[in-house]
Amino acid sequence: MSCQGIPTCPARGAVLGMRVSTHYLTTVISREEGELASDEKELIHLYQQLGHVVGGQLQDHQRYITPETAGRTVLTQLLPESRLIVTGQIGCGKTTLAREISTRLGLTHLQIDVFNDNADPLLSAANAARSIDGGWVAEANVWQIPQDIWELSDFAIFLDYANIIHYLRIVRRCLCACTADPTWANIRHQIGSELEHIKIMYLYANLNREGWHKSGGITDAATRVIRCTSPREADRLLDFVPQPAG
Repeated sequence: MSCQGIPTCPARGAVLGMRVSTHYLTTVISREEGELASDEKELIHLYQQLGHVVGGQLQDHQRYITPETAGRTVLTQLLPESRLIVTGQIGCGKTTLAREISTRLGLTHLQIDVFNDNADPLLSAANAARSIDGGWVAEANVWQIPQDIWELSDFAIFLDYANIIHYLRIVRRCLCACTADPTWANIRHQIGSELEHIKIMYLYANLNREGWHKSGGITDAATRVIRCTSPREADRLLDFVPQPAG
């Protein structure tokens, strides 16, 4: 019942983060209930809860999960070896959320953009993820995430906010950086860098969303994606992540 990148127990893989192939799930759904093993019944039940199986039919593999649904399903099964992605576009607060989740769960925080200057950034990031002993929270813009990390991950959190929120957060980030180091060289660097980020958001943010909508989601991997459309939804999602003991 297993295939490359899928846990031995498919139902457990689904609970942890949907690392179950679409082909396998479609095969299970097509069989009579009396022919199903207990873990296969659990798998179908979970996908029904998530809204990915409706009327005996598998829905679009990139149909997003709401924070509320995630709180009743995948987030109740977080383990020390869980592997998460936090993603979105520039200025949505990926780093802050990823750092908080990794702290609460004792997972390694993997910032993918630190490999940008490497000869092969995508390969370097994927190798770094594979080398981590235990779970991790990988964080980057959507287009920076290597396919291997998508396939290794249990699930992803997609911060998909209105553009104005990104602009305001970029400006706030710039002000904080300038205040922390009020030298002219730093102020000039921060303003130039963040103006470029605002320009990228202005030119490409909506085009990116249109492309993701047409292609069925932000990834073609089987990874399930929790979509937060506002900072308030992200805060509600964080409420389901347990606080560290003590």
